[in-house]
Amino acid sequence: MIKPRGFTLIELVLVILLISVLIGLSTPQFKNTYEGLELDNSSRDLAQIMNFAREMAVVNRENYRIFIDPGERVYWLERYDASNEPAGYKRFAGRFGKAFRISGRLSVLSSGNEAVFYPDGHSDELRVVLASKAGEKRSVTAKPGGEIVISEQGIE
Repeated sequence: MIKPRGFTLIELVLVILLISVLIGLSTPQFKNTYEGLELDNSSRDLAQIMNFAREMAVVNRENYRIFIDPGERVYWLERYDASNEPAGYKRFAGRFGKAFRISGRLSVLSSGNEAVFYPDGHSDELRVVLASKAGEKRSVTAKPGGEIVISEQGIE
């Protein structure tokens, strides 16, 4: 007599059920991981622009400003231009002059709308807190001494 080869219907259903349960249990973990990566990337991008503004202010001996609109989740870099009338801040030319968008999945809370970076290396203080829906927070702070700090603490 020939032995049948293959799997029975019950064995196939059990394997599919087991795989479905594993996928169902792991999906929330992947979602939280993605939100955490998005939060980390957004906070690093903001800190990078702040560092760039500080460096440009020192190198070019002119004021640079980060302007942030928390409601629209957007920020950009401006340079003080005294050559045109009226004198004032103008959007920085080049790739750092574009408006940077923060993901709609993150909430934004800011201690102000702008921070000016001065030629002597110091800056106005500005704290921007980014928070995920899962409750994770990253705080990006421009300190008056010119230091840019990313921390896991927010504005309480």
